[in-house]
Amino acid sequence: MPPKIPQPQWILSTPHERMRRSKPALDRPYRMPLFPLPAIIALVVNATLLAAFLYESPRTVLRATALLVVVTGAVSVATR
Repeated sequence: MPPKIPQPQWILSTPHERMRRSKPALDRPYRMPLFPLPAIIALVVNATLLAAFLYESPRTVLRATALLVVVTGAVSVATR
């Protein structure tokens, strides 16, 4: 059975926190209950999962990270 590739969900919650602090006056169509507790819990859980995946299969995690960096860079260049 091939190893599973971890999902980098922490990448989604980090910009949310940054934008919340840098642009507090922006209109937001919803409010996050218990802000920022859910985002902090998600970051801790995902960091723990990443550490576990690194322990189990470092080569797979490094490949997935390299792929993520390449795709993110390509999307960033394509959308400029």
